[in-house]
Amino acid sequence: MSPPSDTSTLSTPQRANATTHDASKIKSTPNSRGAAVISENIGVLGVQVPELRPWIQRDVAQAKQCKVDAMLRALLQRASSNPNTIQSDLLEKCLKEVLPVCNGQFSSKGISSLGIKTALEKYVNPGKENEFYGPFTKATNIALACLAEIKVAGMGNPVPAIDMICQQNDQPMYQTHQTETSMRKPDLVLLPLNSACAAFPVETDGQEGKQQGENQDNENDTAMDDDENDKKRKAHMDTNATGKPKNLAWKDILACLEFKRKTPGRTKGIKSPPSSYTATDYVPPKREYLPLEHLKAAVPEPDTSETPAPPQPSSGTAFQSSGLATAKAPLGGSGSKRKAADTLESGMKKPRLNSDQKDAKIDVTVQTGLYAAEMFASNLGVNYVLNIIVVGVFFVCRG
Repeated sequence: MSPPSDTSTLSTPQRANATTHDASKIKSTPNSRGAAVISENIGVLGVQVPELRPWIQRDVAQAKQCKVDAMLRALLQRASSNPNTIQSDLLEKCLKEVLPVCNGQFSSKGISSLGIKTALEKYVNPGKENEFYGPFTKATNIALACLAEIKVAGMGNPVPAIDMICQQNDQPMYQTHQTETSMRKPDLVLLPLNSACAAFPVETDGQEGKQQGENQDNENDTAMDDDENDKKRKAHMDTNATGKPKNLAWKDILACLEFKRKTPGRTKGIKSPPSSYTATDYVPPKREYLPLEHLKAAVPEPDTSETPAPPQPSSGTAFQSSGLATAKAPLGGSGSKRKAADTLESGMKKPRLNSDQKDAKIDVTVQTGLYAAEMFASNLGVNYVLNIIVVGVFFVCRG
């Protein structure tokens, strides 16, 4: 199907045999008027990539919010051994079990959680934004390796096929949508270990035959395979996890992380991590959410003269899991530092971008929304995406 003829309109692109959305079904972006349609069908719609940003901006401006403890309870419930049975104390049990990791008292397979504090002490120092990526990546990977070894009653087991790792990126990631090609540059990404290693050919050269042979081994070789995988993970953590990956694919990305530290934090540093941690009730910071009012003011009214936008689910049918509550967005202002361009990478020399292709500075919340759209477009079976904005030492999750 050809793209819409008027690229300036914000109306939902026409679809053949379009059906009415069922409000009772869970949608990837239940409050979205446009991004859900575009992100789920962009590969076949051929929507011009620059036109995607206004839709994402509108969705962000209309987003609902929830308390972090409610969000954690909902996510842990979904990852539990029995997602359909509510476990009211699951968050408290998990916090208790991970305290040794936070306090540097846990080690496994040659990896000590003491390295988390060492990395975070470097992360809080003043500097340029790209200098924060390495320490944060190291701290995250040590935490992931340790947490994979912790058993919590009621939680599901790690999925070996995923073997998630944090990879420093800040490199162009391209994706073709029919005749248009997008370029995004997420700061960090979470993805399977094998996908991260594949972005560094030196790690995989000569290994194909070995991997094929291992796949033919019987179950008695499982322990040996696990040992080899542990060595592979540690080797990647120590070297290429903070390197520059080549040709990461959006289909492999599990989550994106974007950094946002205000000027005082970049020039003077931020508060160091405590000497030890204890499990207490959640105390929200003074500023719980990134403000969105400036985005609301910039969102134009959609042109629905040609094709009406799909109806939104009513508040009574919106999905809420394990007490996941929503609230109105607060007022305020926010900025961003990244420029995202839509262009095609051809050969060794990149084409110059004209004024129509260059993107203005994009708010960090809109950036993570664009990353989500890319992830949805490359995985049509995915219903939910969670990206993360790191604001100093706090995390703001965008689902």
